[in-house]
Amino acid sequence: MFADASLAPYLAWLRIEPPVVLEPAFSPLWLRYQAVVDYDRTMVRISAGTHHCTTVVHFEQRQGLQWSMNTTIGVGENSIAILTVDGAGREVLASYQLSIRREARTAREPAWDAAQPHQVCGLRQVIIWHQIGL
Repeated sequence: MFADASLAPYLAWLRIEPPVVLEPAFSPLWLRYQAVVDYDRTMVRISAGTHHCTTVVHFEQRQGLQWSMNTTIGVGENSIAILTVDGAGREVLASYQLSIRREARTAREPAWDAAQPHQVCGLRQVIIWHQIGL
């Protein structure tokens, strides 16, 4: 916890699962981050928390108390906004930008061959809302 109350609205921690390397490394006062993931990664879970109990985390303008979010990652740039908001939800105190770049399929991978046996899979995203009583 910061001794200076003016720093209380900033994030205390930021976690991405499966783990990725953030550039730059996390610091509460740095507001823009980048990460790169392999083509095989299609979803990440982002979690964050604030330093002070009077501020809450919101992801991408969503309402309600949140401390984590699952999101799908498309090929190329994916931008996620992480906001710290006053407890009443009226004022944005800090806005963090996380840019995750998912690499394209590489040339080393074989091209699609419809004559070969294959499997078709689907991805279904379920959003779970967490509500925490203070």
